[in-house]
Formats: sequence, structure tokens, C-alpha cells
Amino acid sequence: MKYCFTCIFCGLFLFADTGADTGADADADAGPTIPPEWFEADPLGRTTADNRIEALPEMIIVSDDELAPAWEEYAVLRSLEGRHTMVVRMSGIPPQFAGTDDAQTLQNFLRDQWQRGTLRFVLLGGDAGRVPFRRVDNAISIPVQGDNYVTNGPSESYFANVEATWDGDGDGRFGEKDQDFSLATAREAQLAVGRVSADTVAEVRNYLDKVVIYRTYMPGYALRSLLLSDVASTMPVIGDIDAAEGIESTFAAFFPPAFGPHVQKLYATSTACTMYDAEPTSPGAVKTALESYVPLVFHNGHGSHRWMTNDINRDFVDALSNELPAVFASCSCLSGNFADVASTASSPWEAQTPENDSAGERWILGRRGGVAYIGNTGTGLGPIGGSQFLHAFFEGLFAQALPTIGEIFNYARSRMREIPFTLSYLSTVMTDDSEWWTHHVLILLGDPSLPVWTQDPLKLELETPATYGPGYQTITVTVRVAGGSTRAGVSVTFHKPGDFRVTLPTDDNGQVSFSFIPRGPEFLHVGASAPDCSFISGRITPDLPSEVWP
Repeated sequence: MKYCFTCIFCGLFLFADTGADTGADADADAGPTIPPEWFEADPLGRTTADNRIEALPEMIIVSDDELAPAWEEYAVLRSLEGRHTMVVRMSGIPPQFAGTDDAQTLQNFLRDQWQRGTLRFVLLGGDAGRVPFRRVDNAISIPVQGDNYVTNGPSESYFANVEATWDGDGDGRFGEKDQDFSLATAREAQLAVGRVSADTVAEVRNYLDKVVIYRTYMPGYALRSLLLSDVASTMPVIGDIDAAEGIESTFAAFFPPAFGPHVQKLYATSTACTMYDAEPTSPGAVKTALESYVPLVFHNGHGSHRWMTNDINRDFVDALSNELPAVFASCSCLSGNFADVASTASSPWEAQTPENDSAGERWILGRRGGVAYIGNTGTGLGPIGGSQFLHAFFEGLFAQALPTIGEIFNYARSRMREIPFTLSYLSTVMTDDSEWWTHHVLILLGDPSLPVWTQDPLKLELETPATYGPGYQTITVTVRVAGGSTRAGVSVTFHKPGDFRVTLPTDDNGQVSFSFIPRGPEFLHVGASAPDCSFISGRITPDLPSEVWP
């Protein structure tokens, strides 16, 4: 008999003790025992080929002792998609990487892992008090506006640019322009880094659940997008200047034509609404739009610690009931800061407590909201920083077709200074100072290895045997488009915890045959993924009597 799996919740994370004694020499009086053949070596010496269970990871999730078990579940999910993921506890980093503080210790460790040749992504899996961060002093003066800004906020670039000499002059002040490293170095990132600033296991599970939905239940919605603007500035004679102009410039340059019929625009001024065929923005209109299955939000405008836009605050996010989580890309001020609280961009900052998350944090940590938030830990410089970054971000997403949000994020950082971008009434000249500032305040909240949907994905079905037995054997799995033909070129990952992890492609018949020998019984998890398809997974049960394997 074969089963057809179409849902990731087929016991993927049920690694709990089954109650059976899995020792080959178990005492008979202790209850049902596992037959010894489950633990015997193959008489012909055959083993599980291409086993990558002990391979170096492509992604590391960094967390603390309390949250690490929950992140282990997420690591299994990402590994089943073919991206080998490992959880590293701060307490488990070897002493040879010790630095002047925890942040430097972590950077030393990540640099070593990157130099080994496989590490590409880092997910910082904890809030400011659980996973370290690096503060960077920064200041900028904007003569045209008469504004002066300072920051000592988190710079997640510290963990992305692991080859930079962050304290090159040895004065204990990290990330000083030219004294420590140059702008050219600041544009380089060896690792794609994101943070899920969870403080509880429940918040980790909230994020995991939303990623499952985003990766598995997207068919029919991927081409929808929501464009949101605020009033960018008010000038004499001209009046209110709507940030919609910057959004429209980016939308026209990079969004594929297929997105056009499905876009919804909510803009701040009547002039922009008339010019761009948009509707007026309001909290009610934004809520309705976000709860209408929109997976991509593009915002240009204002924000603060509690506000993602002029319409979306922290309480608004917590009250959302959207079933489809979204990626939210913005250049607003402060709402990506996970370590500090500030009521305005220039007011004194205070250390953040766990119950005082920023609005961007709530977007990824709550039960609703989304799977990624791109914003700033400090003041966003709009037309001389953030707007160019977003322009380059969508170039990376659509024109360059980069496969993951972390790679797109890094591409935009490297490209934002040189990409052509103009506005009618506001200066868009990015200076050395505004570029340096922007590099350090930009943040990705979310998993950097997540793909961003740019086309409507196909839904897959996975056909596997119902059971497997002891000894060397071969099983065959078939992958097909839901209700239709088989699919070639799909990556299928076979994962048995603590035993093996192997990824193989389906052939022209949509099939893959996998030969292995198990070391004891355990659920065999199978995942299938392809760039244009929703992720799907299932599990195969060891063939044992119910009294042994309930």
C-alpha cells in the first residue's frame, strides 16, 4: 500500500519516545522489545550511501539552552527542504573562539564555520537577552533637512561581514568608518543573516507554524502584493509629498507584469491615489487588505518603535487574523529594533524589555503577521538610503531572481549606492555617510534562507511506502503535481534522526529510489521541494507490531 502525503503536519515533529524499548538487548520483562535484526549490520557490508548526517551545515541557528529544543524542530523542517541546518547553543561554542564579549565569541565561531566552506546562512534565534548582538555608534547630519541623528543600536552586519576588521584600530569601538574598515568592505557580506527575536518557546513555535503555511499553502496567492505609503515630507508651496512616488518607480522597474492585475495600492494622499489608481490608506483598509491573502507587502514611509507605518502599530499587528503570512519590506524608522525602545527617531533610547517588542518584532513573533520583516534598528534615511535599498531589493528579487531573502538582502546592500533612483521633489543623493549609516541600521527579521514567492507555486503530492523494515533495502518515492503528472527534478530528502540524511533528485518519471540500512527503528521523514513548487513532507513508519511501535 502507498499513501499520498499533501500536508506537512503528518507527524513531522513527533520525535517523542514511543514507549518501545529500542535496545537490542532489552530485558524481556521490561515490555515489548525491538527484534535484533533492526540493529544488525549488512552481511555484504553495504551502508547508506551519500549520508550527510554529519556534514557541515549550510545554515546555523544560534540560540540559548531554553529555546534550542524548539529550534531543533525548525532545523528538521529546513533540512527536509534540502538545506542542512544545525542548531548551535551559545553555551556550546568551544572555548577557543572566546572573544572580549559574547558577540565577538559568536562572530569568531561564525567566521570559522564560514571558512570551512559550507555555511551560507545564520538565523539568530533569540531576543537581545538570549543571543548576542553588536552595538555600533553612528552619527549623521543632513543639512538639507537640518536634521542630526545618532544611534548606538544593533548592527546585524557584524555577523554578516565576518571578514571585516570591526575593531581594526583596537580602541574597543566597533564599526568606525575608515578607522576600522571601508565602505567597500561594508558592502561585502560573507553570510546572509536574519534574526527571530523570540523570548519564549511559544514565539518560536508561532514562527515555525507561519513558515510551514508560507512554504506549503501558497498556491493561488503568490502574485498578490500590497503597496503602502505615508506622507514622506511636507514642503512650502508644494504641500504633502507622498512616498508613493518611490514605490511606483520600483514597481514599474522590477515587478513582473503578472503582478499588475493582483496589486492593491493604499496611498496617503488624494493626489497619489488619483495619479496611481490607488485607494486612500487607513487602518481599516490596511487590515482588510492584509487579511485578504497577500504574501508580499511593500511600504515606503514612516515608523517608530511601536509603528511599522502610520497606520500599523504593535497592537494592530497583534489583532490581525490573516491566515496567510507575508513578507513585509519597509524603510521606516526604528520598528526593527529588538534591543531598544525610542518614542521618536531622536529621543533617548532605553533598553527594551521582553514585553515591549517593536512593531516589526510582533510581525514575526505573533501568531499572525508574517515570516519576514525588513526595516531599520535606527532612523531610516528614506530617499538617501532606505528607498535605494528597497529599489535594489526588488531588483534582486525579480530581475536577478536570487533564491532566498537573505541573499536578496545582501545584494541590495551591495547595490544600493549605484542603482539609479530619482524622485521629483526630494534629493536622492546617497553620500558616504548616509550609505554607512544605512548599512548598520538595516535589519532582516526572519529566516534568511527562506525563498520569496515570485510566481504561483505548483502543489505537489508525495507517494511513499507506508512502512519500511530492518536490513539493507531500497524504497521508491514518486512525486507528482497534485492531481496530475509526475514531476522530474524535485529534490527529495530522506531524514532519519540520528541515523542518516540524504537528498536525491527525482528522475524523468518523477521517481527516486533510495537504498539504506537503518540503525534501529524510527520514523523516516521525507521532504520534497523545487523552486516553483510548494514544499511537501511525509513520514514512513517502521514495520513493527502495534504493541512494539504504537
